Amino acid sequence: MAYFKNPPQLNDEEKKFIFEKIKPLLQKNDLYEVRYILFDWGPYSETSNNTIRDFLLCHLGENVFFKGDDMVLTSEFYHSSVSGLTLPPNIIFIGNLAFESCENLEYVKILNNKEINIDVSSFKNTNCTIYIAKTCKVSLYGVSGFEPTYATEVLKEPTVQTRWNKVKELCGVDGSRYDSSLLKNFKIANDNFFKKVKLY
Repeated sequence: MAYFKNPPQLNDEEKKFIFEKIKPLLQKNDLYEVRYILFDWGPYSETSNNTIRDFLLCHLGENVFFKGDDMVLTSEFYHSSVSGLTLPPNIIFIGNLAFESCENLEYVKILNNKEINIDVSSFKNTNCTIYIAKTCKVSLYGVSGFEPTYATEVLKEPTVQTRWNKVKELCGVDGSRYDSSLLKNFKIANDNFFKKVKLY
């Protein structure tokens, strides 16, 4: 569920939009249309309004974005004021722009303990910790020359330096060629961590 240290506040016009456009759809359980409107009011539309988007994410995030079978995150949280997020097991891919420029983002907790694909640019301009289950097979994309199949073994290493030593060992290349800043915030955690630890 999306966590905001400072929940977004709406002005009168924004509240009117919520009650006129969003509330009737929720009453009909038309989550697809709500999702469409969220993108329509998202960062790339002419009617861009991040406050409305973040308000809906804050109050409806899990129901609107994470309902379904295998889910892919794209730009749902792009430039959001979200502070923390717990992603359910049905999220199988975190794509480009998913969390880019989320300056307040402190953590993303990934509950998928089987297999997930992550584009490392999805966390560009953030300084959050990404918690991944120890049992999860991770494929990372977006680091030049870095084979995704090696990602799980690399991320098991505890520090940036030992991770790039593992890159050299597995790939036969010099780790200094790579931008390690994009990988430093990934943290492997035991499954018990996700059961017992409440981050906020």
